[in-house]
Amino acid sequence: MSAGIAQLTAVLEGFKSAGIEIPAEVVPAEGAAVDNAPAEGAPGIVAEVEGAVEGAAAAEGEENEGGDAAEGEGAAAEGEGAAAVEGEAAGETAQPVVAAMDPGVYDSDDYSYAGWEAVPAIFLKQATVNPYWGDLVKGHIVNHEFFQTKAKEETWNGAAGLITAGLASATRADTESWFSGFVGDDDLEGLKSISENGPILFPGWISGWKSEADSIANANFVDTSESKQKVNKVIFHVTNASVLAFAQCRLYAHRLEGSVASNKEADGIWRFEITAKPHND
Repeated sequence: MSAGIAQLTAVLEGFKSAGIEIPAEVVPAEGAAVDNAPAEGAPGIVAEVEGAVEGAAAAEGEENEGGDAAEGEGAAAEGEGAAAVEGEAAGETAQPVVAAMDPGVYDSDDYSYAGWEAVPAIFLKQATVNPYWGDLVKGHIVNHEFFQTKAKEETWNGAAGLITAGLASATRADTESWFSGFVGDDDLEGLKSISENGPILFPGWISGWKSEADSIANANFVDTSESKQKVNKVIFHVTNASVLAFAQCRLYAHRLEGSVASNKEADGIWRFEITAKPHND
């Protein structure tokens, strides 16, 4: 939970560091109707993130109410990964990592994240370098596409819309790409059951790599020791993927669609060969 709070806080700081002034909350006149709906656009999204930080902090406080023993158990359960995130948030020096493989670090990034026109790019980068928040936004997209009753407009709707609209309207190129990640046993069996040249679609956006070596390194870098279920490493090698090259070392696809040519397991990683279709978003 502490790692999640640190990442949500980093999202707020990343937005504010772009120099965008957040309008002050307007106090309604006496007797006027009060609209409790979140503000439109980026200010509303910032309010959502702030609310998520407060909610996560409150939940963590409830978990630790058991006293010193509970606090000790929680600290042990969080492990080194959470401690590293907390250390970075506090300005401490974290353990050295391979920059290109760590989703939170880039070798260099010369993109200008200034001004309102850069808001989609700001959120795209924050969703990448702070994957806890990125997964919250992606979860909203998946709910919207497959479980409409679970998708609430006041829960990351604005961020999801800005990120996906920014990708859909961006200039992309058909590029050989590698996307690495993790799936549970049931999902792996579902992927393996896709017939030769059977269709596949990735809802929302996915971020990948420019080389197989980078995708393998990223899969090996991510700590899954605290996962609540067994997870399996997977890499999707996609030819002719319509992607946006962004943040130097990353490739982004929106609603990537294609056909699965083959799959095989090697060195503990399942590899799926996919031929992409032209983007249709």
